Amino acid sequence: MSHFRSKKRADFRIITRILELSHGVSNPSTKLLSKITETYSDYGTWSGFFQSDPEQIKLLKRVVKEVLQDEQDEQDKRDK
Repeated sequence: MSHFRSKKRADFRIITRILELSHGVSNPSTKLLSKITETYSDYGTWSGFFQSDPEQIKLLKRVVKEVLQDEQDEQDKRDK
């Protein structure tokens, strides 16, 4: 199991921690982390997140949930 602190980028560390605590994903791929980062950057700001803006924190959590759902939907389509 990879610990979230082993990630070099702060955004990856935060996203990994959210995935562990809220979604039970203990070792996310770099591809997934990058997709979440890119999607979040389209709608929010990392500076706002790291300054503890509650709206940015909620937005990141929503983005994580949506990207995970999209990934699951894609996996389900491939499995059919």
